[in-house]
Amino acid sequence: MLISLHKQAIEQAIEQAAENLGGHARLAAWAQESPENERAFWTSIYPKLLPLQARVTHDVPDPMAELFDYVAKHGRRIGE
Repeated sequence: MLISLHKQAIEQAIEQAAENLGGHARLAAWAQESPENERAFWTSIYPKLLPLQARVTHDVPDPMAELFDYVAKHGRRIGE
């Protein structure tokens, strides 16, 4: 609980500092100041908002399942 409260206080302090430094408008201006800053924004800052895992929404065939199906249908190993 103490760690959680400490972490929360730190997060609030960082949020307040960001606001005092100009918030989202200043961040955008900084990113536009140079190609290096924009690259840092897109490669280091923005990805922190993305989910840790992507969910696959299309069917991807399982190669092992295909192999087992082949063997079951043909009754022999591939190459025999």
